[in-house]
Amino acid sequence: MLTVGVLWGGAAENVIPPTAGARAALRAYRPEDRRMLREMVSEVVAGIATAHGCEGSVRITPGEPALQNDAAVVARARELLPAAGLARAAEWRSCGSDDFAFFGALAPIRLVKGRIRNDVSTSRRRESEQVMPIDPLQPDLAMSLTLDPYAPRAARYHVAQVDRPSPDLRDAVVLLTSELVTRAVQHAHASGANMELRAWMPTDVVRVELRAPRQHLELSAEDNGRDYSLLLLDELADRWSVDEAGQDACMWFEIDRHLHMAAHVEPQGRREKSLASP
Repeated sequence: MLTVGVLWGGAAENVIPPTAGARAALRAYRPEDRRMLREMVSEVVAGIATAHGCEGSVRITPGEPALQNDAAVVARARELLPAAGLARAAEWRSCGSDDFAFFGALAPIRLVKGRIRNDVSTSRRRESEQVMPIDPLQPDLAMSLTLDPYAPRAARYHVAQVDRPSPDLRDAVVLLTSELVTRAVQHAHASGANMELRAWMPTDVVRVELRAPRQHLELSAEDNGRDYSLLLLDELADRWSVDEAGQDACMWFEIDRHLHMAAHVEPQGRREKSLASP
């Protein structure tokens, strides 16, 4: 996987810059694939530059090695799962890098990612769970948006201005906010209704809420496993839910800052334990 995240060139709209460049991230499952892809990138850059009468160069900064689980360790772990009362999850692959992979050059390794399954079907929060109070009258962001095609862009912009977290956390918060607003716009069918976007960003948790008429936020049986925004919530948020109150509903998510910076345990299913009161 090659992700080009930065493009740069000149500073004036009417002047062709003498140089231009890009920054990208290259990910591969296997070391031999990584070596081949590095060579291909260099060849493509050189070929395109030559075709346009330019000179092209590539500078590669090595990152963490590709993480490969040892087959024997994996087989033994699968044998021990039933004795521990654990079930094997569906096969899952990732292009994410991990410094744990450096140990693979010294000994057989296996990286395990756990999934916490919660099949609770209701959107109401369990009263027995402790919550951290956040003043609902003093959010870091509170604004009203019209449910139209411009709403997701406005929501992304304003949420990104609230705080300066780590780039990964900021991207996750902006992406999930955009997905929540986009989902509401799609359900509104150009109704022109309004929604309220609120966000809290204290030192330990990020919480974003979207309040709108219930029909624009409610979940249906068809959404399970099909709705892309819900899949992203399952993957990136530590908790999320839809709380209904009369004709209105509140769809929210939370991301723990300290968990996001540490090793991330990937949950599955709709999480409803909240650190904040809606």
